[in-house]
Amino acid sequence: MGTWSLGSGSDRGHDGAVADDTDPSTPDEPGLRRTTLPDGRVLVIRRATAADVDRMIDFYRSLPLEDRYFRFFTGGLPPRAHFERTVDVATHGGVALVVEVIAGNDVQLVGDACYVPQADGDGELAVTIDPNWRGWLGPYLLDTLLEAAAANGVTTLRAEILVHNRPMLALVRSRGCATIGDDDLSKVRVALGTSTRTPSWPARDARRRILVEAANPRWRNGITKIEPTVSVMVCAGPPSGYRERCPVLAGRPCPLAADADAIVVARSLDEQLGRDLIEAHLQSNPRVPLLVETGVSAADGGPPPDGTHPLSRALSDDEALAAILSAIGESSRDAEPEAV
Repeated sequence: MGTWSLGSGSDRGHDGAVADDTDPSTPDEPGLRRTTLPDGRVLVIRRATAADVDRMIDFYRSLPLEDRYFRFFTGGLPPRAHFERTVDVATHGGVALVVEVIAGNDVQLVGDACYVPQADGDGELAVTIDPNWRGWLGPYLLDTLLEAAAANGVTTLRAEILVHNRPMLALVRSRGCATIGDDDLSKVRVALGTSTRTPSWPARDARRRILVEAANPRWRNGITKIEPTVSVMVCAGPPSGYRERCPVLAGRPCPLAADADAIVVARSLDEQLGRDLIEAHLQSNPRVPLLVETGVSAADGGPPPDGTHPLSRALSDDEALAAILSAIGESSRDAEPEAV
């Protein structure tokens, strides 16, 4: 199932300025919005109901073929039952939202969003915006959905995004996301935190967890296919000049690092960021095995820092996985209490 349709488009429906949410009629419930736009129209984000099904079908039918492909991974329109399940998702612990623009008696549906609870405790999200309302409304609607999920106790939402849907990839990366290890090169799987910029590991997933600090979101993406009992999250690190966005570098707890079974820093030791990440992880997560990938650049000829495990970039995926699992095993043995 596709999850995003925020492809190319402009703000033709609006000048980009959003009136603040201090309107006294603004709902207080998380996930709801009522905002007066500068031109006097009112934008409403509310929970979807069964009465919205026909309007949602008409909305998707009106979208360009590419938009439907981004959303459903097919250019066709799903059957009516799909939309009926979407508006009914609240009965299963999820949230479905619609976005309306109201001008007098004219009410136009310009977008929708939802998340569906998953068995592991995360949610799978979807967002679609009318081409005439893109630019600012996508981030606004995404933040509203994240807020609603957080209020329901869901810490992380996931999405599958086609690799050529660049606007959506840019949006989730600007919000702070981790890339989920996957060997499917046609799409990118991401995880977003609902109340923080950092996502968490799924609460009900027993697989061993490997956090990778790497600029390349496709770092050894074949590992999860080799060994289905491991889960990999790749964090690209903070943008230049925004180091405080990384909780580890800022001295704050990082749920991905604290709950990992192993951490891999796959950055050049010639970079200050790579060296700082190693030092920060050693200080904040001393019980988690830390592997440092060597040979990332020509300058990485020396041994890794004390307290870390070397992981040569020249290793095959099978060999790298074996080295990581070995480090996890050593850490588990070290943590076992001595027999009396």
